[in-house]
Amino acid sequence: MEFKDPQFEEVYRRNSRAVGGLTDDQRQVYGLFATWGWFKFMEGAESPRVREAVNLLVSQELRPALRKWYRSDASMNPFAAELREQLCGLAGERFGSDDSAQ
Repeated sequence: MEFKDPQFEEVYRRNSRAVGGLTDDQRQVYGLFATWGWFKFMEGAESPRVREAVNLLVSQELRPALRKWYRSDASMNPFAAELREQLCGLAGERFGSDDSAQ
């Protein structure tokens, strides 16, 4: 993945490297989740960097990995559930064990 914003890239790279046992596409999803959380905390929910993370997560490239991610984890913390609902609305589909992945 290529990024124009060096700070976004640094946060993403640091977080995506911090986990093991994930496939490359799942590591990308994890890195973007962590980047979303970091910038939401630091800059607020309407930050351009938060929107960038969300847009990348619902991109056609990462959509299959996002579907797999939510199928693999039935329980999640409130922040993850909030993000899932936002992503569902943007993508126009339901992610999770009860999803109707297309």
